[in-house]
Amino acid sequence: MKKLLLLFAIACLASCSTMKVATNVIKQYPVSVAPQDVVVYQPGDPMPPQIEELGSVTVFDDGSAKKEPMDTTLMRAKKAVSENGGNGLQIIDFKTPAESGSSNYQVYGNMLLTQGEPEVVIEVGQDTQEVDARASYGEFAKANQVRNIAMTTMVRTGHNIYGGLGYSYIGSKFTPADNVVITGGNFNNVLSYYAGYEYVTRNALSFGLGVNRMSFGCQERVTTDEGTLDVNDRYNLTGYMGTVGYIFNEGNVDLALRFGIGYGTCREIINIISPSAATLMASNNGLCAQLGLDILYKITETLAIGAEIKEDTFTFVIGDDREALQGQLNAYGIGIVLRASF
Repeated sequence: MKKLLLLFAIACLASCSTMKVATNVIKQYPVSVAPQDVVVYQPGDPMPPQIEELGSVTVFDDGSAKKEPMDTTLMRAKKAVSENGGNGLQIIDFKTPAESGSSNYQVYGNMLLTQGEPEVVIEVGQDTQEVDARASYGEFAKANQVRNIAMTTMVRTGHNIYGGLGYSYIGSKFTPADNVVITGGNFNNVLSYYAGYEYVTRNALSFGLGVNRMSFGCQERVTTDEGTLDVNDRYNLTGYMGTVGYIFNEGNVDLALRFGIGYGTCREIINIISPSAATLMASNNGLCAQLGLDILYKITETLAIGAEIKEDTFTFVIGDDREALQGQLNAYGIGIVLRASF
């Protein structure tokens, strides 16, 4: 029994391993700074005047590591620099989870021991001028901090699952056949709910699948060759769509523009009130399309909530008789939406 428990514990630990750190050490010195004080130099950043390269460090996911934040991955690299006596980390390659094909960020860089402060060159029109590093380093640090914040608030590549609920206004009614006249009617209780999946690329384009459902009632007076009927209709419309979109980002706010087109179904329950009570059911298929804009606020790195504005279009024939009500129904809606990213 004890052996089984031990094996189980080992299996659990193996399945929850952490990121791997590999170093290639050329030179080593006593520790001079704490890991949190190691300066990170990104590609294109000004470098100190005196640099000694101590080796390289790679933080990678072998496929078994549990998911961790970007800051944690970067801290592992900075810890390796500190342990080998360095005070600077020069980023050579940085991969997001989407780029690396894993669930974690991956870092490759040089471990440096530096002296002095970077010389910053500021461009003014067509001329350039060197400025004192001490006077400008504060601005450089602020810019570096802003860039780091931008890395955490940019459009997240990967997978999104979203869903929403709202109400819609029917902007167009069905077109009756030649022998049918609708003399009055109104739609009510237009409830709309939807869900979908999308993959977001590095260019902020999204591709996915979505389902949209609308449910509403309609009271009408219908005149045909056989007479006049007062009816209460109940419609259930469902659309299954392929979607394409683009995500605009501004800090913690995402604007997700999405267009979908696909296959739609209509289920109609017809309750005839007069001249004699009766209930009929009809169904048909057709095309559907949706144009929507999600306005989302990112509560966390993976969770966002907001509002959606959308237009839905369904084109179909109502009823089993092809000469019955034919329609293109346009609905304009607003609702709340929730999005999870992974």
